[in-house]
Amino acid sequence: MAAGKNWHNLARETRQRREQLGLTQEEVLAAGGPAPSTQRLIENAARTSYRGRTFRDLDTGLRLEPGSARSALSGGKFRPLEGDPQPRSEDRTYAHLNSTPGLTDDEREAIKAFVRSWRESRRDAS
Repeated sequence: MAAGKNWHNLARETRQRREQLGLTQEEVLAAGGPAPSTQRLIENAARTSYRGRTFRDLDTGLRLEPGSARSALSGGKFRPLEGDPQPRSEDRTYAHLNSTPGLTDDEREAIKAFVRSWRESRRDAS
């Protein structure tokens, strides 16, 4: 690990924030975030070097105050933008899903997509 850099903290903060918002990696990209392949690398602490733009894009896509991603890299917490919505109740489902051992990231994303689709169909039916 590069000196003074906490890549695992950045990974944990990134995944937790994305799931708190209920977003897929593709949705983070659409909101101005980095490419899903880069998000996977970040969320798995698989690389120890990124361009400054990657951190800025991560702040944008995850609706964070500027500098939040770099702060997490130094061991800090993400700072959501002021007025950002509170976590949705379904976040507990995603948190449980993330703690389930033996699932790949692709399997987790597929299950989350199914849950979102099912919830939307229930809302439409009511």
